[in-house]
Amino acid sequence: MKILETIRELRREIVGEWTERTLEDYPADTAKFLKKQKDSMANPVGVRTSRGLEALFDGLFKEQAEVERRFLEDLMRIRAVQDFSPSGAVGFLFALKGIIHEKVGKKLPQADPDELRAVDTRVDRMAMAGFDLYVESVKKLHEIRVAEIKNEVYNALVKANLICEIPESSGPRSTAGNRADEETET
Repeated sequence: MKILETIRELRREIVGEWTERTLEDYPADTAKFLKKQKDSMANPVGVRTSRGLEALFDGLFKEQAEVERRFLEDLMRIRAVQDFSPSGAVGFLFALKGIIHEKVGKKLPQADPDELRAVDTRVDRMAMAGFDLYVESVKKLHEIRVAEIKNEVYNALVKANLICEIPESSGPRSTAGNRADEETET
């Protein structure tokens, strides 16, 4: 496929533009910081996003599905903990199609439409997988939050002496006062 060769040749330009547009999803001050700060300790989100997009691109166009999935999952986890809507969380994946069309169109004005559709299909598949991973990550976050709230409520009730833990005993269990047990004995 001539388009795939061209996309690989334009890797640096395409990934650079894609990273730029992806980081612009953040508020202006945050985007500026994410773009400038290259230290992974000071800017883990920006660095992981930049590296993740590079690896995702390589996985997508060098047909390395395991690499693609690992980095896609990482990017979706990052976006799940942030304040993105589902469409905002995965929108950057669809943006790749426009960037590819723009860059490839300049270099190959007479690009084969079937080859271009095949590339679009790859990106669409990646975006759909990204949406699934985003939803999975959000679900996991909600489960963690619910568990934390349950623990907090339980601990507050114990502290207020509204709940007490029943110690496990090794001897026979007393059934005094248990109405169900009294009825079965008579």
